[in-house]
Amino acid sequence: MFFTGAARTGKSLLLQAVIRALHQKYFKQPGSVAITASTGMAMSSIRGLTLHSWGAISPTSFDVNYHLKHIRHSKPVLQCWQMAKVLVINEDFFQLPPVSKKDKEPQFAFETWAWKHTLDHCINLVEVFRQKDPGNLNVAFIQALNSLCIGQPSTEAITLFNSLSRPLLLSSDSLSVMPTELFPLRKNVAEANLTHLMDLKSQIFKYVATDSGSHKLLLDSLLVEQSITLRLDAQVMLIKNVNESLVNGLVGTVIGFYHCWEFQYGSAATEDGVLRTEAILVKREEFRINGSESVVLAKRAQL
Repeated sequence: MFFTGAARTGKSLLLQAVIRALHQKYFKQPGSVAITASTGMAMSSIRGLTLHSWGAISPTSFDVNYHLKHIRHSKPVLQCWQMAKVLVINEDFFQLPPVSKKDKEPQFAFETWAWKHTLDHCINLVEVFRQKDPGNLNVAFIQALNSLCIGQPSTEAITLFNSLSRPLLLSSDSLSVMPTELFPLRKNVAEANLTHLMDLKSQIFKYVATDSGSHKLLLDSLLVEQSITLRLDAQVMLIKNVNESLVNGLVGTVIGFYHCWEFQYGSAATEDGVLRTEAILVKREEFRINGSESVVLAKRAQL
């Protein structure tokens, strides 16, 4: 079964109810229900695993025989596939375009032969909840968002989105960061980052990750790159929680390159007199790909 729907139609609520019902039905059969998602962000909302880590499927390889070989030679992964009676995949076709090889036209999953011969029911949720007042801006935003999702933005939607445009006020502080740019594909992100990096004239420092594990191709699904190139004054973002104050998504600027024994932490008083850390030493962190039963399939040590 497949179900989808516009914004505010209760997709997440319905999915959570389905997952609870499945766990109740198969509570005597551990491993029977596999809860997965296509991305780490979608995975966190349902407390599951990425589809790639659960099934040991590389997101960059389209070779079915390659995947079958690795699944058969990994007992924990093979058991996952054999024990699963229900596979839940949390995905949103409206968010990102499909990814394909360079020589092939991108294809959505619902355009394939397998989709037509596997799914018996396709359901589209249409009733939008929490919009009692037709004149409410929230309702207008939902309608604009839905028209944008299907690639047919209405005149009203375009007007609404344009009304939200405004100049960004940047601090004159040399340590201030530029606004974050958003792109649909990782290759677009890499191109933009490289462009900004090449605008800097300082010395280049390259950090190569240490990879290990029996399913290293799964590491391609991680946000952390195998090789990172940095320069002084380069803008960077944390992609993993380090502690309560250094959290995923925190943006900063590279102020220097140090050995652990050379670095000194700096702090400054804010307007309310409370000390805040201004400079931090970013060290290598371990990023893991866990399969079912928390089995580590692969891991990467990188900044």
